[in-house]
Amino acid sequence: MSHLRVGQLYLCSKCDKWHLDLSGGYAITADGVVATCAHVIAPPPSMKEGWLVVATEEDVILPVTEVLACNAGTDCAILRVKPDKPLTPLPLSLDVSPGDSVWCFSDPSGKHGYFSEGIVSRFVKRSFMTKKEADKLPEGTEAPKPVWLETTTDWAPGSSGSALIDQFGNAVGHVSEIQTVIEDALPARKKKSEATVIHQLGTQMVFHQAIGAVEVMALVKKP
Repeated sequence: MSHLRVGQLYLCSKCDKWHLDLSGGYAITADGVVATCAHVIAPPPSMKEGWLVVATEEDVILPVTEVLACNAGTDCAILRVKPDKPLTPLPLSLDVSPGDSVWCFSDPSGKHGYFSEGIVSRFVKRSFMTKKEADKLPEGTEAPKPVWLETTTDWAPGSSGSALIDQFGNAVGHVSEIQTVIEDALPARKKKSEATVIHQLGTQMVFHQAIGAVEVMALVKKP
């Protein structure tokens, strides 16, 4: 009930067609405040014109009236939408530890309504930024180092911004990134009596990284 779909409806400058690119988000107040990833609300490079859109699980479009806060460095954004009825908000919780069970409801690779379970593997502080992220920072500003929750919960592109939930129904973070560890290629070997042997590359493991709720709370203004 708290899960929302957030993204862009835009006219593409490359193919001159309209695209709908949706990821995840979640309500944090009943009157229309929504949390998601900063990269989810960023306009695609190929956007000629378009709109930021939010939709419910019932495919009801919620008008986006304001971007209340956004931090590309910590991959957090807070939007205000105009719902026709109260939303179901998720409480934000900082009470999470490695080994705790967590769940995620999202749309990985466009597969709607995928529910996955895992545990928190570890906390890790991000120590780098991409050049694109760094270029958005004001001159002289130190790059923020968000705390990631790495989990064994499954997600994929399209899951970004979806809430990571603990056993009590609190949001302890939201989906941010995926890092795949690929097996190193071995050189092909050839024997006189055999054809060339090519070593196939394979995925060794996948790190699923969520942004902790602490980073969302850092964007919330105090009354």
